[in-house]
Amino acid sequence: MELVPQDVIDAIAKCSAEVQRIQSQTDNALVGIRAEFRERIEVLFEKRQEQLGKVDGFWSEAFTAPESPVRSLLCGPLDQRLARALTDFNVKTSIREGTICRCVMVTFRSNICVEEGTYSRELDSTLKTISVKPIVWKNGTERTRHDSVFKFFSTDETNEEFIEDVLAAFDELFQNPFLVLEAETE
Repeated sequence: MELVPQDVIDAIAKCSAEVQRIQSQTDNALVGIRAEFRERIEVLFEKRQEQLGKVDGFWSEAFTAPESPVRSLLCGPLDQRLARALTDFNVKTSIREGTICRCVMVTFRSNICVEEGTYSRELDSTLKTISVKPIVWKNGTERTRHDSVFKFFSTDETNEEFIEDVLAAFDELFQNPFLVLEAETE
């Protein structure tokens, strides 16, 4: 192969730099479009959440429905029982420093596994944890807490694959919980 002339190398470098500049502009524009979309859709999710709050047991039914993306992650009868203790479930999206962040929240009524209350985990788009309001397990639940899908809300949980899978399932269920319930009636 012949030595590549300097003017060709310079022309290729200039084209590569321009491609990178355009790609960067595209990425920034996409973040802007996503941010605008998320802001609009979040308002609708908040309105929907207000209405779902009036339906007793909605989220516990959605979690345990046969077609639920979360159901396959539930570990045994104790996770099923814990899912039935859910009184609220929410996935809120926000934009921070140009990054889409999601905060998953669950609220439990009194039950045998965890203390009553609301627990959350907020993640950025790279799955880096921004904040956690950790789940408070009751004594005697050591086995359950290590196998449970709800360990997602633990500060000890750092398995990225698990976090990614659970976040995807939670997000899918939250985006359209009615598909799960509609499949049950068909």
